[in-house]
Amino acid sequence: MFHFVDNDVESKSECKKLIKKSFVASSSTKNKDILYKTDFKCAWLYLFGYKISKLELQEYFERLGKNYYHDGISYEEFEKKALCDISHLDIIEELRNCFISIDFSCKGFLTIDDMIKQFKIAAPHISKNTIMDIFREMDRDDDGRISYKDFELAMQYIDDVHVQKQYRHIEEKYSLNN
Repeated sequence: MFHFVDNDVESKSECKKLIKKSFVASSSTKNKDILYKTDFKCAWLYLFGYKISKLELQEYFERLGKNYYHDGISYEEFEKKALCDISHLDIIEELRNCFISIDFSCKGFLTIDDMIKQFKIAAPHISKNTIMDIFREMDRDDDGRISYKDFELAMQYIDDVHVQKQYRHIEEKYSLNN
């Protein structure tokens, strides 16, 4: 997985090398200077390990003022999108690490006991009744467990404003809102 800190030149340089490698390996043009939609999907798969959705790719082409069916993406445009998404992945990874740190017994889900233990460590002033209310709110399917998906949805809801601000900052930084 990719990780870089804004001021960490070495890690960002390594990411850029991988981005360039995926671009060149996937470009079907003679000069290896443009990615058409199928090329872009291959480069994305090479870089991230999953195929970008048609909708996300069409929206990106539209933001750039390009025709999805006929135009191509330059290396610079691909790099901006990739760097932005790599930064966004770091936010998701942080959330995943938080879940893992609460899952004391490594079951892949959280129980009420896990939540009580974590709150005793992080926020001992919060009452057991409040913790139980929080648990019930997060346990979307009422199975007595908080899956990672339940946890992710709850955290994204709670921190949605912060995440949106962070993502806008990333987009602005890499000039994705043209």
